Amino acid sequence: MVLPANYFGLSPTEQLFIVVNLERTARGLAPAVATTTQLDSAAQVGADDNSDPQISNAAFSWGSDWAWGEPNVLATDYIWMYDDGFGSPNIACASPVSAGCWGHRKNILVNFGARPTYAGVGYNIDANQMNSISLLLASSLASSSDQISLYWSQIGSGTPAPQPVATRGSPATSPSPAAPPKDTPQSNVPSYTSNGSATGATVLPPSTAETGSTMPTNAYSFGSPGWMIERYRSTIAFLVG
Repeated sequence: MVLPANYFGLSPTEQLFIVVNLERTARGLAPAVATTTQLDSAAQVGADDNSDPQISNAAFSWGSDWAWGEPNVLATDYIWMYDDGFGSPNIACASPVSAGCWGHRKNILVNFGARPTYAGVGYNIDANQMNSISLLLASSLASSSDQISLYWSQIGSGTPAPQPVATRGSPATSPSPAAPPKDTPQSNVPSYTSNGSATGATVLPPSTAETGSTMPTNAYSFGSPGWMIERYRSTIAFLVG
């Protein structure tokens, strides 16, 4: 994934907008053309309430994703796209045949056809110092009074030339969540849900080559470097332009 040169200096919501569109364009889908004020507001309510964002307008297709407890936007994108099936923290995928399995991936890769895609993004650090991150994708503006808040062309539509792989010393834009003790109660394990309302082309789960994460054992404290390495065991290189 080739990230813009200024990625680590952007806000978490701007980072989410970029990463989601990079996932879409890498697969030949049109990017979300912009974030909007009302979609952002709805996404922020979801992030603040630790729940899936909701839109009351039923006149267009939309879908939303929400994640809690992940250390940053890239980790959130990873679980939504590549660790969303049975056995993952996806609480909507309780069995191999649950309708919610891979729902986050389907929402991110939704295809609205000729209609442009708009996005809403939300971020909050809750009382437990955990990241709450939410996403909305919709097939039109939320209402006649909805306005553009950020165009994709302003932030990440260009494709920077590949550069050397970023080092682990790249600064983050938000503090990492505090690591609970090893006997972390289930309520503090990262979780994420998807309302699955988006409609569009069928989206298949990732191929074996795309996945490789495993659920961490109790050998490491939640959120520690060892925990992260064990969970995100796939070989992933993030290139910074």
